[in-house]
Amino acid sequence: MAKPTSINISNADTLRVLDGYCKARGISRSSAISTLLDATTPILKDITSHYQLADELNKRLLSGVYKRGIAPRQNTVAAEKYCLEIWNNNLHLKNEYEFDSVNHDAYLRSRRPHYRRDRRLGKIETKHINDICREFIRREKSPVKYVCFVYVQRVFFPEKEILKKFDIPVDPNSPLVLVAGDAVVLLAKDVFYDGYFFDLSKAFIIDVVDLMRSGVNGITNTLNEPNAYCWIPIMYSGSITVIIPVFKIEPDNVSKLKKPNAITIVYRTKE
Repeated sequence: MAKPTSINISNADTLRVLDGYCKARGISRSSAISTLLDATTPILKDITSHYQLADELNKRLLSGVYKRGIAPRQNTVAAEKYCLEIWNNNLHLKNEYEFDSVNHDAYLRSRRPHYRRDRRLGKIETKHINDICREFIRREKSPVKYVCFVYVQRVFFPEKEILKKFDIPVDPNSPLVLVAGDAVVLLAKDVFYDGYFFDLSKAFIIDVVDLMRSGVNGITNTLNEPNAYCWIPIMYSGSITVIIPVFKIEPDNVSKLKKPNAITIVYRTKE
């Protein structure tokens, strides 16, 4: 049996948009709020599991599971641990979350057609994500130089199936496909610190089960980054983690290191 809960909405714009949504759908405020809260459940679970998983993964990742024979920066601190501390303490500002609510009606708030034949990012989807990231930068009080948008869930579905739910006329033969997804958005103050370069442009999603089976060393050997000083995990969500290479800036490699774009989008082309 549902338990009554009081919710105070202090933002006038939020209330206005909510009421507009309720009017368009012909539902009450409480019903709309309940639907939206239900839609956030998958990400809330991910956030909770993040904290539980982070400790275990850090122990595995930093205890020698993927030692690459690299000399430590300090005698008592392995290269991976040292670089992860730099990332956490000096570069990473915070995480934001983008809920597209792919399993609920709320995903129609952002209708993004996908015209590509493959599952790579299209122009419309890319523009939408860039707009989201710029808005996070604009709202943040602290300076943000780089944003890493990580899709933790991305789905494709026929437009005609979605419009039917809303009783909107649609061509039954329409081939148009929409794309939606939920994401963790990492805000970074910089990617350079103390002679090290944290290359967000080479961020890579791996499954935790693969990590536990073969370690990062077994995975990164296939990524063709032989000059990486080490790899570090920068994000955990449910059953996935994201790793990036760290390069030590030296005279013989500085010309080969390319600063990433202000916004990096990380996703899988296959699920």
